[in-house]
Amino acid sequence: MPLLRQLELELNSYDPRNQSTLVESLLTQQKNALIVGHSNTIPELARLLCECAVADLDDTEYDRLIIISVADSEAVVKTLQQNRVFQP
Repeated sequence: MPLLRQLELELNSYDPRNQSTLVESLLTQQKNALIVGHSNTIPELARLLCECAVADLDDTEYDRLIIISVADSEAVVKTLQQNRVFQP
């Protein structure tokens, strides 16, 4: 948790089986958030946030970052992967 300490942030956990609650909270708060999860939770969470297609993650992938920006109810998704940038 070095990033949390460096940025003086608090860790908040969420229930990955009930991601709609997290999505609602994120969209209501309208703040930046870093969400860390696993290959079986993050793609679905991204799909719920952007209401768009997001590729699944393989269990062996550790180098993909999905960035979702929401403004005025419109989502923009960018995927970063080891020096490469992909648009869905």
